[in-house]
Amino acid sequence: MKTYVELAIAFGLPTRLAGGTVLSGMGCRMLEGPPQVLLFGRFRFHHREGAATPVVTGAARDLLSYLCVHGGKELRRERVAELFWPELDETRSRAALNTAVWRINKTLRDEPGLFLRSTAESLTLLVEDTASIDVYLFEAAVRAAVEAWTQDSRLNPDVREALSRGIAHHTAPFLEGCNAEWAVCERERLFSLNLRGLGMLMQDRGVARDYEGALEYGSRILAADPFREQAQCEVMWLHVLNGQRAKALIQYRSYRALLAREMGIEPMAEMRALASHIENDPDAERRLLEACSGRLSASPLAEVLQSVSRCRLETYRTLHTT
Repeated sequence: MKTYVELAIAFGLPTRLAGGTVLSGMGCRMLEGPPQVLLFGRFRFHHREGAATPVVTGAARDLLSYLCVHGGKELRRERVAELFWPELDETRSRAALNTAVWRINKTLRDEPGLFLRSTAESLTLLVEDTASIDVYLFEAAVRAAVEAWTQDSRLNPDVREALSRGIAHHTAPFLEGCNAEWAVCERERLFSLNLRGLGMLMQDRGVARDYEGALEYGSRILAADPFREQAQCEVMWLHVLNGQRAKALIQYRSYRALLAREMGIEPMAEMRALASHIENDPDAERRLLEACSGRLSASPLAEVLQSVSRCRLETYRTLHTT
């Protein structure tokens, strides 16, 4: 049985979580353990006990964050300088980069597991598994789940537990407060990856008939992105499967009101068709529950819950065949 840490190791990513010296604008405090870099929320660097490590701030902090995201990759100095100091000429941007690299090297000097390899042409942050970067652990868990995803929308228990723990790292937006273009793009990518992980957990729990669990993940998706209409449809179906047909219709009407208030538009045709189907077919709940219990020839549940990855036309056809 593979553990969460073993799954991360399988993808060549750091695994060990620990405390350290917590650095901030107010100073630091000593804890035990190897270094830990936290990039969800505001940048935090936890250091090993006894490390006389200076606070890393400003451009050096942002550059260290960028290097952590691209850990193990060789980055051309010229490109990095242009990315971080586009307003400076080549000579001054190179000097600014050299200063930031010097400060990062001072920060990492006594840290096991993190080493900045610097040449005249490139920069590479080498990360060993004695260090921990939350973004790495998060991505490793989601990637493992994608690899293990089955046609019937199921995850084996080990992968499901690893995914649940992995997405727990995504507690806040990536580098919250940093508005650099590269950080905004990375924030959006990780946000989408988090929704993908939550979607897999929702579908896995739905197919396992753990409807309360599936609805919990669905609620987290919609709290992050309430305009994700296919997720709204899935949550409506889950309410029906959970014996709460009225809640499915309340979900629809709340979403319709939100769209009207924020955008002045109606839900898509397939969502309106779904709401009409639930409202006007008095046997919708019974027939769907019977299908999921195996008393009908085919269960529509997996088809409905997989609709998030299908085109609108196929989703619409799915709704009309249940």
